[in-house]
Amino acid sequence: MAFLNISYEETVEPLPNEFIGSLKSIFEVVEKKYGLDSSVEVVFINDAYMESLNSQFRQKDGTTDVLSFDL
Repeated sequence: MAFLNISYEETVEPLPNEFIGSLKSIFEVVEKKYGLDSSVEVVFINDAYMESLNSQFRQKDGTTDVLSFDL
């Protein structure tokens, strides 16, 4: 069974419940279609934190829209 966890960096305002519900629905469709058996963690962060992660893990200056990690 796949698991979706959504969290926020402390300075980021949580998304409306309707949006979270949509994300969960999309995840469930993808889980069923592709037979996922893993976890997905979505963390919403601010630009400063994104910039530091981008530098640390990709050795690139500046921010980016998405970082993904294969654990």
